[in-house]
Amino acid sequence: MSLVHKITVAEQISLAQLNAAIAESDNITFQYRGDATCYYWVPGKSARGMDITFNLLHIEVRNTVLSNADDYRLANRLVEKIMALTACSITDEDDEPVELPLFDERAIEGRQEADCELLAMLLDASTEDIAVNGPVRNVYFGRRVHAAIRDYTPRQLKDKVFGMINKVQWELPAFGYDEVMEIENGDGNPLLMKVLEPGTGCLIDRYDYLLLDREPGRPLLITNEVLNSMLPATWELVDEFTIIAPVLSSDEWAALVERAAPYDMFDSFLKQRQSRHRIPPAERGIKLPQAWRA
Repeated sequence: MSLVHKITVAEQISLAQLNAAIAESDNITFQYRGDATCYYWVPGKSARGMDITFNLLHIEVRNTVLSNADDYRLANRLVEKIMALTACSITDEDDEPVELPLFDERAIEGRQEADCELLAMLLDASTEDIAVNGPVRNVYFGRRVHAAIRDYTPRQLKDKVFGMINKVQWELPAFGYDEVMEIENGDGNPLLMKVLEPGTGCLIDRYDYLLLDREPGRPLLITNEVLNSMLPATWELVDEFTIIAPVLSSDEWAALVERAAPYDMFDSFLKQRQSRHRIPPAERGIKLPQAWRA
């Protein structure tokens, strides 16, 4: 869901001209997405960022649902830069004329609260998880988050949701995501498996499966939901799935493996794929280290 403003220009300008007008002091980052569209965000602040698309006859300024105040103010700033380059007129999605700023502070506050209430309604009406993309990574909302926020006031809900988005986008430690494997699934959508190993701190996203390294022998295969129900004390679940996972001691790792063992799906996963494809694992995109075949 997007909110689009259309700018009709008296003299045609380009994305390159607009981006050249962005000074270093503006603290605006951008990324070209094809010849006609650019994605903009404010480092350390944006929740969603925003797009600007240059069409033949007009320019589209696009904000998305769950944009925060910095995203809306960014739209105001970029439209001001466009207006400094050429005379133009602005209309909203109903073709009604709009004056600057596109969003005043009262409108920004109202849109943020309305978007968060919409998110809560969607979570209440469905068991499906919702992924909201941003400048750095996805933020996930689901049943666990919904249970925590269902009784919040509109202001509390807004503060909680945007606080969560900001933390996932900008406040996570500088861990990597480490090893993630893709396994062919026969439908063009490979399965994603993340390998978790002792002695390595990492960030954990949402995956089809997680592999917990275990010595000796093969790893354990579990889901995000299983892991989230038994997190070590030093690991933090920031949203529905994103986990900050510092290095565990050998004893802590052994305890996690022991708790996860009853939920291991490794053998059933391989049997399911064998019955479906009837070809060896190595020919189905599954390459198992020798130690894992025990």
